[in-house]
Amino acid sequence: MAWDEWEQLKSEAAAKQSARMQLNQLADSGGGASSDSDLVVHDDELGKLGNMAYRAC
Repeated sequence: MAWDEWEQLKSEAAAKQSARMQLNQLADSGGGASSDSDLVVHDDELGKLGNMAYRAC
């Protein structure tokens, strides 16, 4: 496969993907992440896994 053919196939695949994909998002608030946007999970098992991962680093 020639380089030009590879580039053409990549661009065709990207065009097909972008035609089907739509991302929904909020309007930009103009700032960084705020404290009210943090994800909070209340689950003891997840907490234990997080502690194990933190200690492993």
